[in-house]
Amino acid sequence: MTRSIKFGVYIPGNLAKELEELSKQIGVSSRSKLIQEALQLFISEHKWRTEGRVVGVITIIYNHDIGNVDEKLTDIQHKYIEEIVTSLHVHLSSDKCLQVVVVKGNSRKIRNLVNEIMNLKGVLAVRTSLLGEPT
Repeated sequence: MTRSIKFGVYIPGNLAKELEELSKQIGVSSRSKLIQEALQLFISEHKWRTEGRVVGVITIIYNHDIGNVDEKLTDIQHKYIEEIVTSLHVHLSSDKCLQVVVVKGNSRKIRNLVNEIMNLKGVLAVRTSLLGEPT
């Protein structure tokens, strides 16, 4: 472990109050520990955008009646078969579907996968929950 560094952080009063209340409710007494955990989570959640390997899910809501989107989503997933661990398909209504794709692999390839999905006609929403793969 590396040497700790002390630094000051200014936050809005309402955020400090909410942080204090939640800390008490969940039993975290150390602000330093809380901030360290938050920063580690921030790094894990965003590092995938720049480099390395990632794990997580891509959640897609789409209208299957528009432009053969089902078929195109399948074609894209076959293109990224090495990065896709599994997927789940849920029918939301007569024309809307939810697809959850579990991924693991190179962040650049997964960014490309997400971009291809987002650019499909018929895709209504795409959300990612990706974390840097633990080493």
